[in-house]
Amino acid sequence: MKIKKNDVKKSHNLITARMDLSAREQDLATLVMLGVKKSADSLKVTKEGIFDPNIQIDKDQLQTTFEFSTSTLVELFGITAKALSNPVPISKHQKDLIQKGELDKNTLSRVSLLEATCEKLQSRKIYVRGKNGDFFMHTLIPSASFSNGILSLGITQQMALLMLNYGPQGNSFGMIDAKLFFQLKSANAKRILDLISRFKNSADYSCTLSELCEMTGSKYSDYKDFSTLRKTLLDNTIKSIVNNSDGVWETKDSANRGYILKKKVARNGYSPEDKVTFQMRYNKPEVKANTDLTGQSLDEITNYITRYLTDEKDFMVTTQMLSKFLRMTSDQDLVRKYKMDQALLFSLYGQAVAKMNAG
Repeated sequence: MKIKKNDVKKSHNLITARMDLSAREQDLATLVMLGVKKSADSLKVTKEGIFDPNIQIDKDQLQTTFEFSTSTLVELFGITAKALSNPVPISKHQKDLIQKGELDKNTLSRVSLLEATCEKLQSRKIYVRGKNGDFFMHTLIPSASFSNGILSLGITQQMALLMLNYGPQGNSFGMIDAKLFFQLKSANAKRILDLISRFKNSADYSCTLSELCEMTGSKYSDYKDFSTLRKTLLDNTIKSIVNNSDGVWETKDSANRGYILKKKVARNGYSPEDKVTFQMRYNKPEVKANTDLTGQSLDEITNYITRYLTDEKDFMVTTQMLSKFLRMTSDQDLVRKYKMDQALLFSLYGQAVAKMNAG
């Protein structure tokens, strides 16, 4: 599976879930999410090759095992193939313990970076809290194997369906910039990017400091004081996101921090129940896409618009393009020539217009 720099569609349940994943573990989990979405979209293509979002997928046909080549993993981790397969280097802390005689070097498990990452990922669980005390606990990726340069990650059908659960209205999701997500090296920065991408400019995401800790795999009590928590979870992560986003994300609060804090009750210092509200502005990046479809046939334009509707970043539409598509769709002889469903074509046109108008 090739890494695409599209947006990643993540359900709100997963965005706000309690999880403790390293940066590399989050990268692999996100690759699996991309794979699940691609599998689901492929099940919504008609016999005529047209994407129909209204098709109800058969969950038993949903792909749950995904393969990634060494070249994909090298690109993802930003390291060489040799570094990927070599034993994880002994850390400075481990070296200090060995020198003090408190650790036997021979007892260290010298597995590869990839194996170590998958071993930890296999034991990671996510916790999703609902209303009225509802909750969901599940192992994120229970199986992993590596053979002949191919990494295979397996998830359960239940987890795949959770990844595709965009709410009863189909709008409970966030679109996360994959290029930026994979570029960030901090696990905390990746999780904060998920959170601020949930609503983007339509609303500012808020949560308690305790909830923020849980969503980033820690506890409020893990930090020796609030200033340490603030620097680790807020200041450093916001700075990393802004610096790596090429102007797509910027702070909008007067203090230029990217967030504001509100105490539950007046007191000195902060507590786990105090709230943080992210104050980030999303500047939609300009997309230079080829929208000149002069001479393109009905099936080619239909395929282009289908890919636009499935959120592929390099596919944008214009008013002129949609007008041409509507004219061709209204031509019954042309539709019959390409053996297409005219009602479905009109539906695609309506969806594309609605999406373009929504910005």
